Amino acid sequence: IIFIMAFFAKNNKLKYSLFFLTPFIHIGFVIMIFLSMISTYIDNINLRINSKIFIVFILVILFSFALNNFTSETIKQLKGGEQDIFSSGIGFIFWFFYFSILGVFLDTKKLHNSNKNFYLLSIAMLMFYLSNYFFFYGSARILQAGLFFLILSLMYLNKIGRFLGVNLFLVFIVYDWSH
Repeated sequence: IIFIMAFFAKNNKLKYSLFFLTPFIHIGFVIMIFLSMISTYIDNINLRINSKIFIVFILVILFSFALNNFTSETIKQLKGGEQDIFSSGIGFIFWFFYFSILGVFLDTKKLHNSNKNFYLLSIAMLMFYLSNYFFFYGSARILQAGLFFLILSLMYLNKIGRFLGVNLFLVFIVYDWSH
């Protein structure tokens, strides 16, 4: 909740103070803050949304490569709990399909006049999770921290995409609840 409040805060002092507090709640928020900075910076560039998504894609892949090359094996192995749907093989397949839905069914008319920042943050989080799934166990915890943004990004999809995304989330909830 602190990260969400910081993300949507209008007052810069409050925003940066709350962002500063979030790593004390969970260390994964350091990466979330970095992904948020990437998405905010790219959102301010005067490009089409497809170009912005591609730039976020490249930057997150480069960040993932750097993270995997420069962190120790001990940090990469930090699991932070038992295996759940986020860190299981089914979770990888689910989030891959969700990422595909966000990319294919985007309604650019809805994004044209609005703040695209959290849509780009959702793309960045999914890219980070998918690119680090096999190398960095903490990527699932980072995706959990940004679940609100992933759900919120559904409003920028066309009708078919929203239908598929909402139903995919319902399957996710039922599967997670049943296990």
